[in-house]
Amino acid sequence: MNEQEAPQASEEVQDADDARSVSEPASGARSRKQRGSRSKRRMTVGRRFLYWIGVPIGMLVIRFFWHTCRIVHVDGRSHIEDRLLRGETAVICYWHRHQLFCWRYLRQLIDRGARIGWLISASVDGHGPSEIARRMGGGIVFRGSTTSGGTDALRAMCKSIVRDHVSPATTPDGPYGPHSVFKPGIVKLAQLSGAPLLPLAYCAERAWVLRTWDRFVIPRPFCRIVMAAGEPVPVPRRLDEPEMERLRQQLERELQVLFERARARLQSSAQSAASS
Repeated sequence: MNEQEAPQASEEVQDADDARSVSEPASGARSRKQRGSRSKRRMTVGRRFLYWIGVPIGMLVIRFFWHTCRIVHVDGRSHIEDRLLRGETAVICYWHRHQLFCWRYLRQLIDRGARIGWLISASVDGHGPSEIARRMGGGIVFRGSTTSGGTDALRAMCKSIVRDHVSPATTPDGPYGPHSVFKPGIVKLAQLSGAPLLPLAYCAERAWVLRTWDRFVIPRPFCRIVMAAGEPVPVPRRLDEPEMERLRQQLERELQVLFERARARLQSSAQSAASS
C-alpha cells in the first residue's frame, strides 16, 4: 500500500478494535442495546416515489464500482467456493460495512451455479436494498431480521437451507448496529438449520469510509480488492448460553482476522510491485 492507502486500512482496523471493546460484556446484550431499535418509518407515497427514482440510480452506482474495481485474489477460496459450488450450504456472514464487494463476489458465485439468498431488513429502510437485490442479486431475498420480529424470516431461511440448499448471506451487525458486533441471531440460524457459519471479509487498497453507523466502506474506482474467506464454523444443535456467547465472540474475532489477512495480502503485493 502507498501512504494514501494506509490511513484507510488503519481507520477500518481501529473501527473493528473499537467494536471489540464495546462488546466486552459476557452476554453482549448491553452493547447491542446501545444502538436504536428497529426503524419506525412508514412507507408513504413520497417514499415510494423516492425509491422509484433511487433504485435505478443505486443500481447504476453499484455497477460502476463493481466494474471499475477488481477482485484480484480470494484468500481461503476453497473454504467457500468448494463448498457452495458442490451444493453444500453455509450461513455466510460479513459485516454490514463490507456489503458492497462481498455481494459482488457472491454474485459471481451465483453465476457459477451457487445457490445464495440475501437477508434484508423488513423495515421501510430495507425496501430499496431488497428491490436492488431482486433486480441485480440473482438469488432469493428474505425480508426480516434474526433479532427484531424475525421469526418468519428465520423459519423461511431454515426451510430454504434444508430443503432447497440455499446459503443465506447475512450481516450479523445489521440492520441497525452496533457496528462490528456479531449478534447471536445468526448463530441461532446456523444452529437450527445445521449449516455452518462461513465468515467473509475484504480489503480495498483505497477506499472511502462513510460516517454512517456501520462505517460503510466504498472502494475508490480502479482499485484492487482482496477477499478473505474463513473456514466453516459448525454450530452444535445443543448450545447453552455460555457456548453461544463463545461462538459469537469467536466469529467477531475471525471477521477481524480475515480483514487483516486481506489487508496484508494487498500490502505484500504492493511491496513486491514496488521492488520489481
